[in-house]
Amino acid sequence: MNLTAADGSGNSARQRIALRSQRDVSANVTIDQVSTRGVSLSSVIFEEYGYTSDALVQLYTLLDSGIHSVVADLYWNEGLRRFQLCPVPFDNILWQFENSTVRYFEEGTSSYQCEVGLGLEDLIYAVSEYLDESNTNLKADIMVMIFNIISIGSGRQYDASLQGSPNNTIANTASYFFGSKLFTPSLLENQDTLDSTSNNPNGYPTLQDFLFNQLHRVLTVTWKRSLPTNTTYNLSSDNGVVFNSSYFNSFTPLQNVYMDNVTERATVPWRFSFDSDEDEFTASSMNSVVLEGYSPILDHDSGNVNQTIALFNQSLWSWDVNEPKSPSVAKATDDSSDNSFSKDAYRCAVIGSDGLWRVANCYSDHRGACRGSNEFDWRTTRNVGSYFNMDDMCNNIEGDYTFSVPETSLQQKYLANYISSQNISATVWINMNSIAVEDCWITGGPYANCPYQRVQSKRNFARMIVPASVAAAFVIAMMLLMRFRKVPIQKNRKRWRHIEREKTEGEYDGVPS
Repeated sequence: MNLTAADGSGNSARQRIALRSQRDVSANVTIDQVSTRGVSLSSVIFEEYGYTSDALVQLYTLLDSGIHSVVADLYWNEGLRRFQLCPVPFDNILWQFENSTVRYFEEGTSSYQCEVGLGLEDLIYAVSEYLDESNTNLKADIMVMIFNIISIGSGRQYDASLQGSPNNTIANTASYFFGSKLFTPSLLENQDTLDSTSNNPNGYPTLQDFLFNQLHRVLTVTWKRSLPTNTTYNLSSDNGVVFNSSYFNSFTPLQNVYMDNVTERATVPWRFSFDSDEDEFTASSMNSVVLEGYSPILDHDSGNVNQTIALFNQSLWSWDVNEPKSPSVAKATDDSSDNSFSKDAYRCAVIGSDGLWRVANCYSDHRGACRGSNEFDWRTTRNVGSYFNMDDMCNNIEGDYTFSVPETSLQQKYLANYISSQNISATVWINMNSIAVEDCWITGGPYANCPYQRVQSKRNFARMIVPASVAAAFVIAMMLLMRFRKVPIQKNRKRWRHIEREKTEGEYDGVPS
């Protein structure tokens, strides 16, 4: 199975930069508060492309675009004791003789195109391939796989020799393919008391710890279990490995998303909102849900993968659409510029009252966003200034305030509400810039270094130059010594030629490996 992104699909370079910088500002946020984007595979992938291996190629494309929450309906065939992705219960003959065949089925009023042998192992293998390929500092991000287990094939007679083994469970399959990348309830219970998790009542690690210290990537969850009491599936086998609905219990339909107190909502872990065929996400409604602190899950047929990606690309909680612009494009499209600045550097970010970031000239004058010791305690500077003045201007506010940037969608919402309440019509500086390296958007002020580029300090340079200097001195000393010691080359000409000939015959042409 060739699991690479489908041709002509995926994200632009701008979108990848936006996603990476959004991930990076959330580094110190616990994973249960990190926003993700998700799809229901049944509605978005399988209804459009069939329950086939080709559909998993489309899934790979979605994952590569930054859609990292997937909801999958797993059909437990009670007789075969295997998971199917297709809703149609297969019989003995189909499973034994047409395991890799794509067939068309009519089931009630619905029709399905199904690859008979496609199951849980294929799905998790496809995801694991993506996790392996993206396991770099630039691309690594958290992923959540949510499963609905549905019983089929009950009451049918099956050949016992075709039945799956008792190890055919979500826990065993996920553990086998994901290995140490899998984060489990047992690991959550055993989390050490770290500074990064001590203020989190749910005990989850920060995104930084999760991805780059503990080297995890994925969680698996069973949300709904539509199984009879006499099911042949061993539910207890998933305990300790697969999260259940007691951990993930905030799944809210789009029409029921509530706009309650932001600070109270921030204590609820894993907030998801899903749409339906009757109440579909639009770019506007998805953006609203995201800014209210929910992770959207698309649960209707959106047409094709490219349309799905385009919809999600309009709904980041951080950057506006088509941001962050390159410096040249940002300058050319800056309608607010009055050309009164002798300098320009379009490498700094501002936030508007709509709660979205845009690239601005670092030398232009705006107020700055300053955060107190509480994540929802925001102020703006009294006066305007350039990006480079914001550290001092925030420090001058009474209390413990620093120039900052929202780390979550709820912080962003709170800051945007505050800006609006202060009747500030202009944009406001946030602590995000790409001054060190173009397109490397980081926090930490104008002197922060890009973590994705090696920066050689004077100290490092000194460490490199000292060994070289010693070696050079040694070579010079040897050359001087050779000048004073005469080697009887003329007397030993034949011997030197013989040694050189033997040496040449033992060498190989070509480039050394």
